[in-house]
Amino acid sequence: MVRQLLEEGGAGVNLSGGSAQYPDPSRFPKDEVISLSRTPLHFAAISGHLSVVRFLADWEGVNINAQDAEGYTPLDHAIGRRHGKIVRVLKNHGAIS
Repeated sequence: MVRQLLEEGGAGVNLSGGSAQYPDPSRFPKDEVISLSRTPLHFAAISGHLSVVRFLADWEGVNINAQDAEGYTPLDHAIGRRHGKIVRVLKNHGAIS
């Protein structure tokens, strides 16, 4: 599915998106929806999808160190969620925290 979106659908590997309501109520107005500015690699690392992380990390032109709206990289999220295999894949592809 990811391959199809990138190759045939014209999706951008570094496009950011996603939004959430009330990620941290103390930091944002109650009714504000904020942009997370996360790439597909962020979402895969957060969710623990190892095969997707491997696929995206190998994709030419991927920004392995892209930062989301809070300044976190895919590696930061993988470390925070204790996804050890994903941490290793990202580091092997040059990710820094």
